[in-house]
Amino acid sequence: MLEKPTIPGKCARRTRLRCGAMLKRSYLRLPSALNIIRPVISLAVLLYAFILRAQNTFWATNLPSAPGSYSYSYYSTNVDANAFLTPVTNSSPGVPIGITGQIWDFSSSEQPYELILRTDTTNQFPAPDGAAFPYASFAEEDTLAGTNVMGWRYYGLANAGRVFYGLDTPLPFVSPQVVFSTPCVDIPETVQFSQTWTTNFYWLTTYAQLVAFSNNLSISAVVDGWGTLLLPQLGPVPTLRIHQTDCFSVSQLGEPSWLCDVQTNHYYYWLVPNLGVAAEVIILGVNTLTNVALPFTNTVRRVYFANYYTNNAYGVVVYPSPANLSLQNAGQAMFLHWNGFGNLTNYRVDANHSLSGTNWVPLGYTSSTSWTDTIDYSQTFYRVVSVP
Repeated sequence: MLEKPTIPGKCARRTRLRCGAMLKRSYLRLPSALNIIRPVISLAVLLYAFILRAQNTFWATNLPSAPGSYSYSYYSTNVDANAFLTPVTNSSPGVPIGITGQIWDFSSSEQPYELILRTDTTNQFPAPDGAAFPYASFAEEDTLAGTNVMGWRYYGLANAGRVFYGLDTPLPFVSPQVVFSTPCVDIPETVQFSQTWTTNFYWLTTYAQLVAFSNNLSISAVVDGWGTLLLPQLGPVPTLRIHQTDCFSVSQLGEPSWLCDVQTNHYYYWLVPNLGVAAEVIILGVNTLTNVALPFTNTVRRVYFANYYTNNAYGVVVYPSPANLSLQNAGQAMFLHWNGFGNLTNYRVDANHSLSGTNWVPLGYTSSTSWTDTIDYSQTFYRVVSVP
């Protein structure tokens, strides 16, 4: 449940979906079915979840798989991806003393062009599409704050690692289920530095229940880095980085069949123990057969909160909480005020609709000792915590 898509207030105004941006492209301008299949490919690419891990070994069983797990990430498109791919030095601001290995800095605060992406782990599959994945034991559901669900990825766990069965991508006129011809192990049982793996499979899609396409994907992955990942609000964490190269080819089925798309995309993922994919950079390639422009050429995602994760790495300091939180009801708004503690200057305001203590949702961050929240006329509990 996305209790408050107000995660900061400006997010409610940034409601353009990735797939919504794709659908703004006119399906009538292109002379072939190529204009149909490219958005479908791109969305499948973006929903394909790949995972990494930190330290010397990452175990697939450390990936989030329990229903009720969720995380929040900052998500952006068309940014300077190289700034995230290039390691920083040990002397860079925010790098703890004594850190060894490579260091990747994703720690900047939320930017005006970023959206808030929530990822939920669930075993409640949407009807009727979820029935296409009878062997999946859980799914990851992506939602942008203030928008509808973007899609689902269906998984299971086996001795070989995490098994990926396919996707559910709700786009108009296109068959939403992406059922892989052969379920693939996208994350091996154990992942270590310099390890490599490959896999390939295909799936079928149909446009307007008339035009059929075969989508072929060949994957080659290498764990090409290890060290420390600097995350917003979560701080420094040990990590492994995977560079995955995905080669797509798409053919329109018929007599004769027609090869209409060939492209190569690059995926970089940072795996963190007990957190999963903590950051990712996706660089989309161009169609080598026909130059059809996409609405974006790269995406960046960086996790800043997960309800199942606490950062205990590198002796992270637990900061004291502010005192004397008071509430004032002003009709359409709730005013919060609290007293600072010592030299604390940064705070996070959370909300919850029950006292279970397990579904606190960050409303935003402030350096003042007050906050205003819009009242939605449902029972709401608040807490304020200090952050570095």
